[in-house]
Amino acid sequence: MKKFFNLLSLFVLVITLCSMINYISAGSPNYGYSKEKYQLWYEGYVQILPEYNENGFHARRGALRYYITGERDTGWVWTEYGKNQEDPKIYSRKLSFRDSLNPASPDTQFRTNFDWVEHSKFPYAW
Repeated sequence: MKKFFNLLSLFVLVITLCSMINYISAGSPNYGYSKEKYQLWYEGYVQILPEYNENGFHARRGALRYYITGERDTGWVWTEYGKNQEDPKIYSRKLSFRDSLNPASPDTQFRTNFDWVEHSKFPYAW
């Protein structure tokens, strides 16, 4: 019984550490991700925080896109524009995309993109 609890404790520790690594790797509030749901569709998300200075640049808007080469393409779907480099609001956008049920179809592709504006000593409206 003691061995079972030791193995269970080790399992819980490993799961906890893995989830912490995922959380830590995000790092920036400007990011996007995609999740596959039941191998039937994808749900994508992108967000920006205009006030966050990322190596001397601020994200003005963010975008996400799904496509299957030669079949379907959502095109770029953008968030709203941030007001300026001191804007504390998080802007985000979600997008769902139905996967192809054809096993011979090319893989579904997911991309994110950001409009970057150089940091200025004098914030102004973008």
